Amino acid sequence: MRGLVRVHRVETCSLVNGPGRRFVIWFQGCPLSCRGCFNQEARSFEKGELMRLEELGDRIFAADVHGVTLTGGEPFLQAEEATALLRECGRRGLDRLVYTGFHFKDLKRNILPGSREMLRKIDLLLDGPYREGNPPDGEWTGSGNQKVIPLSRAGMVMKRIRRTEYVEREYIISGDGETVLTGI
Repeated sequence: MRGLVRVHRVETCSLVNGPGRRFVIWFQGCPLSCRGCFNQEARSFEKGELMRLEELGDRIFAADVHGVTLTGGEPFLQAEEATALLRECGRRGLDRLVYTGFHFKDLKRNILPGSREMLRKIDLLLDGPYREGNPPDGEWTGSGNQKVIPLSRAGMVMKRIRRTEYVEREYIISGDGETVLTGI
């Protein structure tokens, strides 16, 4: 894998950003400006850290996880890089979940360059912008308008997994003492 990706944050093992133990990558940059966005710091296109895909892959494959979750920001804005990462994760047996503020029907029409190809590498897609005040209506969603869409057999299995109430949010304390709240 070659190339650079702009990343807001990486978490090597999360229990709340999809089913099972997950390596989570928050992509940097999002044009949607959803009111009440949980990840407002990830919206700017200038912030974040440029990471080599190879380095990111090494970190993923060294982690003890079931799958990878791409969220944001907006992963589809870096579709070429995200697709390369998802392809390699699938090749190595990890399931692949992606959150997007765009709608599946639009992504299938390739409204963003590379979106159709990226969809082919995703097991479970959670689509739609976050809508503040619209309570979640499905597993792993942030608001009721968002849909959980299986795009593979693995995705169909992932969709049936129910999370338990006690792992809806988690606090992560880094080695340098930084505390981060994550989850849906």
